[in-house]
Amino acid sequence: MRIISVSDVCRATADAAAQNLPAVLAGGFTAEKAARYPRMPKWGQVPTLEALLTQANFPTGGVTSPGLAVPPKRNGRNYDAPWRISVGIYDRGSDWSDTADRVRDWAALLRAAVLSDTTLGGLASAMTWAGEEYRQIPDASNGRTIGGCAVAFDITVRNVVDLAAPAPDGPIATTARTRVTVRPPQAQE
Repeated sequence: MRIISVSDVCRATADAAAQNLPAVLAGGFTAEKAARYPRMPKWGQVPTLEALLTQANFPTGGVTSPGLAVPPKRNGRNYDAPWRISVGIYDRGSDWSDTADRVRDWAALLRAAVLSDTTLGGLASAMTWAGEEYRQIPDASNGRTIGGCAVAFDITVRNVVDLAAPAPDGPIATTARTRVTVRPPQAQE
């Protein structure tokens, strides 16, 4: 049996963002603009993207999933599942305008980084960019702002429950097959 969890999809999405972000940053912005984003965030799974606000160092990034985007489809003995995955970053700016620019740039970078590998290393069978949100939060204690972005993707994985596949490390059970032939009754004369 093969089982894929949403944690597998979150990890693959975070890996794609982390691996592709440097190239996207270098190729998508001028050198001057790219210099504003020298430190890449650490990536991990979080219960919600707002949990990133508890981090001391910015920028900080994470990935989460609220669950399925739509109900899974049955495909014979298998199921294909489309999960909603959100990737986000929180960052600080020097003022409201700088913070807004930073989080919107981060969203554009994340969008491009994740879409650079729509199969997530072969795990996903389809990916759709599903949305983008921004949030600014005043931080009165520092006289600054904190802002965040969330980029959502609907990521479909085939055969998340493959009931026909043997367990990778477990025993394989076999059964004897029996063939039954049914003949119609003979007419009596």
